[in-house]
Amino acid sequence: MTHDAIVCQACGAKVRASRSRCPRCRAVLVTQAPTEAHVSGAAAKIAGGVLAVALVATVVILWRSGDASPPPSAAVRPPAPAATAPTAAPAVSADVPPPPAFQLASGVTPVPESADDAAELAGLQRTLERDPQDAATMYNIGRVLLRQQKANLALAPLKQALALKADNWSYAVTAGYAYGLAGEFREAVRAFRIARGLMPSDAVTSYDLALALQRSGDFAGAVEEYGAAIRLNAEPVSARLGRAISLDRLGNATEAATGYEECLRIMPPGPEADRVRARMVRLRGAVE
Repeated sequence: MTHDAIVCQACGAKVRASRSRCPRCRAVLVTQAPTEAHVSGAAAKIAGGVLAVALVATVVILWRSGDASPPPSAAVRPPAPAATAPTAAPAVSADVPPPPAFQLASGVTPVPESADDAAELAGLQRTLERDPQDAATMYNIGRVLLRQQKANLALAPLKQALALKADNWSYAVTAGYAYGLAGEFREAVRAFRIARGLMPSDAVTSYDLALALQRSGDFAGAVEEYGAAIRLNAEPVSARLGRAISLDRLGNATEAATGYEECLRIMPPGPEADRVRARMVRLRGAVE
């Protein structure tokens, strides 16, 4: 039996630890658990103060953050979409005949053949250095380059010549021709429109404008301009073929088949005529 003493919490009397009640005030004695660490009064006061400070700090933090929005949670981002490919032109049936070729208008003065193109270009360049605003020299440089089948190089001097003399039909139609050969069809349309306005009675100019419209994707405009070329000169098959192809691309099967049939009446036998005939038969079958 232990002889340790405990203090009565009711009256403060010291009592043996073995007693269950205080002999003085008969209060029930509470025995401290042997494993509980004894804390002095000073330590208890310090611990209480620290707890109070922590509680106040917590209240202040909560009060200050009461109006603040909660921190954003990490958003779950969907996987990045795959890169969108440029919108492709509508698929064209493999048996649609290809568009005809550009033609240089007969009214344009041809470039005389030269035994030495390099020497000729060097001479034209020297002339241009003496007069940088000489539109005729720029035009002739462009024509020599076209003769050499260098349409991309011919564009710059021909464009400058047309900018200096926008009322010159030869400059406009030749620039349009060069743009068409270089595959710059929208620029070709602009140049041929200038030429068309300067010489509305030239069938080849209307034809080249129609072809540039067709190559740029304006099939309705091409049908109209091909019609103008046919009215000016009904003999060439190229304008009729271009019109039929444009109608075909617009999905007008009946008129396209009729146009192909008109072409076959004047086309010489050969692979091109065979292809046109096959397309006409297919369109006829689709509408019957």
